[in-house]
Amino acid sequence: MEKALDAEQRKHNHLCVARALELRRSQGFAVERAALGHHLLAAGEPARAVPHLVAAGDEAMQLNALDRAVAQYAAAEQAIMADSPVMQPDRSALCDVREKLADVLSLLGQLEAAYAALERALSVVPADAQLLRARQLRKLGKVLEILHRHDAALEAYASAETEFSGVDLHGSQSVLSEWIRLQLSRIWIYYWLARVADMDATIESVRPYIDQRALPLDRSDFYQSLVRRDYREHRYVVSDETLRDAHASLLAAQEAQAPLEAAFAQFNYGFCLLWHGQLEAAERELQAARATTRRLGDSTSEIRSITYLMITYRRACRADAARLMAEEVLARASAAHMGDYVGAAQACLG
Repeated sequence: MEKALDAEQRKHNHLCVARALELRRSQGFAVERAALGHHLLAAGEPARAVPHLVAAGDEAMQLNALDRAVAQYAAAEQAIMADSPVMQPDRSALCDVREKLADVLSLLGQLEAAYAALERALSVVPADAQLLRARQLRKLGKVLEILHRHDAALEAYASAETEFSGVDLHGSQSVLSEWIRLQLSRIWIYYWLARVADMDATIESVRPYIDQRALPLDRSDFYQSLVRRDYREHRYVVSDETLRDAHASLLAAQEAQAPLEAAFAQFNYGFCLLWHGQLEAAERELQAARATTRRLGDSTSEIRSITYLMITYRRACRADAARLMAEEVLARASAAHMGDYVGAAQACLG
């Protein structure tokens, strides 16, 4: 019977494979970064493994292979921690990989896990990284908003706001864009709570920056905020102006060449068309948004799209199509703990 390899021999074998892969890479051959990273990690070389594991996660994200991206970023986090079992780990690298892990978990609808990853990221943010801390707090607030933990989300946004104390918004474009995104993130909370006056005040605080200095993605968010305010103010009676704002949001997101944001803006436009009474056009936009979010792996946004496709079919008196869509919404929204969409599906079936 062949003798089992001991731990040191296994590490040596992994290191030999890693060296062979590194040699091929240095000679210009394509080498799978995930394999190289995992062999280095198994060989007891975590510091050398980290950049390969992170790169493998980034590559998986570009391919919309989200489960693979989670595995690579989680392995990178493990490698960073393994590299410094006694001393402090590389805080900057650890913060970065935890934020990336949280982003992909959010897309998958694994919101509690995304929240935990952001909490871990915030625990190691460098003291002088105000913009980074503000961004991660904003993302934390967004996760809490999707979970309908509104008070906690507003607290996260308030904490993010303190990071801009004394910061000149007229200086860096990146600082201004993050500040705009933070302000407009609050609109979602006020929308859920029907606080129209707070929506108006937030919109007016941002408006001076939109036409002068805002990036296309900032403009897209701004137009969506106008639409959401109108929904609450006019109780979903959609005017021609509201419909134009929804379309302007879609065009701005497409100009930004931001696929996830453009898909959500397309959903928002389809949602608006639905309540404007243009059911065929609404179905077309919602189907397109559904296809894109499925391709990109954005589970939460895909559930939103199929929910309002369900309602589109119901309003069009297409009972069989509405029933089939409702059954899908019920199953997927239940799995994602999206209670409002569970309720919508049950109402449609009823």
